[in-house]
Amino acid sequence: MYNSDQIADWFIVRHSVDCLCLGKIKEPITNMKLNKLMYFAQGTYLALYDERLFNDLFYAFELGPISNEIRKKYPEKYISELNDYISDKKAIQLVKNYYPILSDEKAEEALHFTWDEFGYYTASELVTISCDKDGPWAKVYKKGKCWIPINDDDIKEYFKDSVIECS
Repeated sequence: MYNSDQIADWFIVRHSVDCLCLGKIKEPITNMKLNKLMYFAQGTYLALYDERLFNDLFYAFELGPISNEIRKKYPEKYISELNDYISDKKAIQLVKNYYPILSDEKAEEALHFTWDEFGYYTASELVTISCDKDGPWAKVYKKGKCWIPINDDDIKEYFKDSVIECS
């Protein structure tokens, strides 16, 4: 199992490549987009392999599932250090977290699937998708309440039935 930094950094590298090098993405990566991509990756991995990809829980907030670790690490909506200028120190950290995943066939499959299915959506589109009225977020979300954990079994079943099977 990975830690959330490793998975977040995989998405940040992938976003940077597609955005900067290939010109496929115009929207900067935000805390919200990163949280949703990580939620989809966790759900995909649970559905495919019946185990967690990384150690964070997801909580039901008004705008969908949120990882507390990512929320704390990137408290600002717009993550300028990931979009405007990446320091040498940050670049080294990104590479150190990105490359070990490349040798893990299961993680690579789940992350590439997640990116191919969801990576090109905007943050607001990902919020809409993650707040599906029939999904695991909707099962536990209560207006005005935060920090309600979303059950891994609910995430797994939803992704098996509604995401993996539909692709």
